Amino acid sequence: MPVKKIYRQKGDTIIEVLIAMAIISFILIGAYITINRNILLLDDSQEHSQAVYLLSSQIESLRQSKINTSINGQCFNGITLFNNTGPVGSNNCILNSSGTEASANQQPNYSITINSTPTIVHLSPSNSYTYYTYQLKTTWTSLLSSSNPTATDQIIMYYSNK
Repeated sequence: MPVKKIYRQKGDTIIEVLIAMAIISFILIGAYITINRNILLLDDSQEHSQAVYLLSSQIESLRQSKINTSINGQCFNGITLFNNTGPVGSNNCILNSSGTEASANQQPNYSITINSTPTIVHLSPSNSYTYYTYQLKTTWTSLLSSSNPTATDQIIMYYSNK
């Protein structure tokens, strides 16, 4: 009686290899999307932190200058007030991330607006004083709105010289 040799096939079939490659591809694509989103969120967080820093430095300049008058459409360069650098009638100052005047092509540009509201306090019929509450707002183009390139973020802070 002849003896048949039985050969066992070793290794993976092409289907198994393709399925494994598809699973690895989905995992890698998911990791790529997650990493890109986290980088975008990190950049957005850095821009928010920079905006808070710029507004805080504007408030500190207000405090140091001891101004007790109305300010509308100006911002500080150090402790010196300068007029708006934006389009005519925009009532804002355009600063870069270091807090100096930005050129039109620098990104991100932070548009800073300072508005003041007077409050008169009457101590007696013949004695009163006025203090101001300043609203400082910064606006910049948002990184998170890829579908709308004109979408903006903003932060508003208040300071009173009371």
